[in-house]
Amino acid sequence: YGGLDKPGVYLDETNRRMCQSLRRLVAQLSIELYNEGKRDKALAVLESVNKGINHKVLPLNDALYGSSADIAHLYLTLGEKEKATRIIMDTYENGKQIMDWYMSMNNRNLKRATKDFTEIASIQYSYVFPILEKCIDKDQYDEFYADWERMCDEFEHRLN
Repeated sequence: YGGLDKPGVYLDETNRRMCQSLRRLVAQLSIELYNEGKRDKALAVLESVNKGINHKVLPLNDALYGSSADIAHLYLTLGEKEKATRIIMDTYENGKQIMDWYMSMNNRNLKRATKDFTEIASIQYSYVFPILEKCIDKDQYDEFYADWERMCDEFEHRLN
């Protein structure tokens, strides 16, 4: 991975996207290996990319471009609940920070950002919450979900 395992390596936007694509492709390979019944190989391939690309260099918290939800789901399926939980919690927090940032905008700018906010909210709902529900206790999940619903309701209210 050319030194991507060392914290402090700088990635410009082009290399950042290339590494995210690599991580996404490795996740897809791992899923296919799992589907073929090759659980050990699926886990080994997944571990290799996670060791090869340091999370401090390229955080694994992006459900859309970084495939973090797919990776967390695969870890959960392979019995690695602790790893899955760490990844999906980071992904949830990243999405929440982005949604909070949009909500900090004035109403005029928020209306302009409707598509972006809606995309992040949709990703949280479609990809992150189903995995999160399997990784954390019910009370914590209910709290996160209620916060997400509150934010979406506020967003709708502010648009009207």
